[in-house]
Amino acid sequence: NYQTNDRPMWVNYGKFFTNGRCGYVERPLCQLNTKVKFDPFAPLTWAKQVNPLEIKIKIISARHLLKPGKGCASPYIHISCSGVELDSTPNVRRTKVVPTNGFRPTWNEMVTLEVSMPELAVLTFTVFDEDQFGDSNAIGQASLPIGTQDQPLLQSGYRSVQLLNTYSDEMEMASILIDITMTYGATKRSKETMKIREDLSHR
Repeated sequence: NYQTNDRPMWVNYGKFFTNGRCGYVERPLCQLNTKVKFDPFAPLTWAKQVNPLEIKIKIISARHLLKPGKGCASPYIHISCSGVELDSTPNVRRTKVVPTNGFRPTWNEMVTLEVSMPELAVLTFTVFDEDQFGDSNAIGQASLPIGTQDQPLLQSGYRSVQLLNTYSDEMEMASILIDITMTYGATKRSKETMKIREDLSHR
């Protein structure tokens, strides 16, 4: 819904960032294979055609996290993955709250995500402010497509991620500093999926 500035719109904005936001993104090869009927809810239909990925992200710090109105933000970062069902549900993490320090908060926290189908996956970093009553309000976000090992859109190393507000407009000087380590190959989850496939083939 283009009239609602929520997480689905952030993910959509990030996904089409892949091709310079020109309105067209090529489908992954596993969706173009006419011999196999692709089903995002059935990993056995595409598990052999993709290269899974383990992502380790160190959330280091941020700067200039301003909340609307007066007062100092107490920020924390929510990390999630959008893609096939196998990637969207379990890949949700969050950091601790840094009280009353939106100018230069520091976390130095490590999170690990397993992405079964990087071609369709988009990582979303959402910065929330937690008020004195424990309620959380989003003050910034960034959605980043992952890509593939052959055509990476997200790479290992230190990254300063420019934040957008909830309307997907740039927040002046606001960013988060992260260190990403990306390892392609069999993950724990992909091994379990392939084992299920082998068991079914022997029946």
